Amino acid sequence: MASFLMKQMVGGKLNEMKGGIDKLTGDKDGEGGEKTESGEDPEVVAARLEQEERRKERHRKMEREREKMRQDIRSKVANSLNNLISL
Repeated sequence: MASFLMKQMVGGKLNEMKGGIDKLTGDKDGEGGEKTESGEDPEVVAARLEQEERRKERHRKMEREREKMRQDIRSKVANSLNNLISL
């Protein structure tokens, strides 16, 4: 019971302090720069999307290289089998 009362008392004081940093820095609610729906800076969102696109392109390139290597292996195996069959 005592811990519940302490949480209520401390929680009430913390709610009073809510926004205290904004008051100290001069920011008002809703001001302080553009934000997206998720509350992030548009530049950060754009940078994240660009980074994700670069990562996807890098993975596509690696997959093309792997597929080329697989095809080379398939060709070598097919040639080896053809040589064995012709003997």
